[in-house]
Amino acid sequence: MDVDGVSAVLGAIAASAGAGGVDAIKDITKDAITGTRDRLVELVRKRLQGDSVGDAKLTVYAAEPTLGNGQALHGHLVDAGIEHDAEIVALARDVLAAAGPAAMAPGSVAANVIKQINRDGGTGFIGGQHVHNYVRPQQAQRVCWELHRLSGDGYELRNTGTATATDVVVTANVTLIWTKQPESEISDGSSVMFVYGQSLADPAPVLTVSYGVGGSPERKTWRRPLPS
Repeated sequence: MDVDGVSAVLGAIAASAGAGGVDAIKDITKDAITGTRDRLVELVRKRLQGDSVGDAKLTVYAAEPTLGNGQALHGHLVDAGIEHDAEIVALARDVLAAAGPAAMAPGSVAANVIKQINRDGGTGFIGGQHVHNYVRPQQAQRVCWELHRLSGDGYELRNTGTATATDVVVTANVTLIWTKQPESEISDGSSVMFVYGQSLADPAPVLTVSYGVGGSPERKTWRRPLPS
């Protein structure tokens, strides 16, 4: 399994979670693989100490290792230097080896997570197949938004695009409490967090983001309901 350390961690958690990953394991007991996975998650959580958002996303991914949850967690693992932690990477590779070919077969959650995370460059082995990932040409500069529910009443608005959002104005039809007042510019890969505690008198909460891109005078609007 020739993948980078961060992808190995994401793949290991996905391969060992749920009935599909457990059924694929032939050489070790269900309790043993669960214990190894729990130890891996614990070590990763220690590396994320001080990153409450990353910690929350790890909890979500460990419980539901979907492609979207893996992508949301990926940047936090990179920032935490997971790939340079020899113990974590070795443990993740042990889990992948123990899970066996079936857990990493093309189309499995673990294989899809690794393939998607590695899509921008490099090579790797997925489900026994040597996958060559190309380097994408320069992308058009654009802003993309994602809105995530965190633990408790916390939310995160993240710019997942390739450009900085300028003159950002965030509004809602309910009262939001900002952990830090958002800046007028939100660069690609950056996020802002807020808290919303719903009351019975509130309408269905909807967030609206008005912003500009690349100095253009045109204003863009992005609107989404708050995820439950």
